Amino acid sequence: MEEGREAQPQPVARLGPVIRTASRVTKSNFVAFAVITVLVQLPVNLVLEWVPLPDEPTLQDLARYFRILRALEFWIGTVGALAVIHLAVAACRGGRLSLGEALGRAFRGYGSALWARFLYNLALLVGILLLVVPGILVAVYGLFALQAIATRGLGGREALRYSYEAVRGRWWPYFGRIVALYGLLLAATAAIAIPASFLPASLAVNLVSAVPVDLLWSFFTVCLTVLFLESEPKTLEERFPELEEF
Repeated sequence: MEEGREAQPQPVARLGPVIRTASRVTKSNFVAFAVITVLVQLPVNLVLEWVPLPDEPTLQDLARYFRILRALEFWIGTVGALAVIHLAVAACRGGRLSLGEALGRAFRGYGSALWARFLYNLALLVGILLLVVPGILVAVYGLFALQAIATRGLGGREALRYSYEAVRGRWWPYFGRIVALYGLLLAATAAIAIPASFLPASLAVNLVSAVPVDLLWSFFTVCLTVLFLESEPKTLEERFPELEEF
């Protein structure tokens, strides 16, 4: 590199290869992904069955429902997300984790993940209250905190900083890929949820019909993890000299 010329930032991985890799990782670990998803989401879905929305929900009804959903995803969903990330990381690195190993690692990082999610949601809320744009900036900068915990064994605050450093200088490419992933996820969710809404209403039917949607969200987590791993700057460790592979 010529003297005085700054190194170009490492490009963010393209969405097509990310989805293909995530599909291969999911296929090779499908049973473990499915078991983790069902184990974690079943209690969440059971609780939500006890707080159904009326046919014509008010804003207060919707606010109560989503508060409960967010609380359940925070306390219970964090374990599932971490376990899925650990499985994906191991597969991307050419290894393999058992179901027990993935859950064990998830529980070891549970406290750090909760703290990271709390700080992330707090910063997101403040950003949205100030203006929508700061909230969107925060949403992308802190999106890979759980991946940093899984790959580096960081605490919550340090994981958010690591995520910020990984995104810094490449916010727009990350934003575009994440929006595209969300769009694909929402379209696939609608393709499953709309036909399922015509099934007979019962507890068993509702719980079973929720499984494919929950698996889609697990696949989204795998996609984010692959995007993080394949786009992680090679020089990022220089800003975190104390870190080692976790």
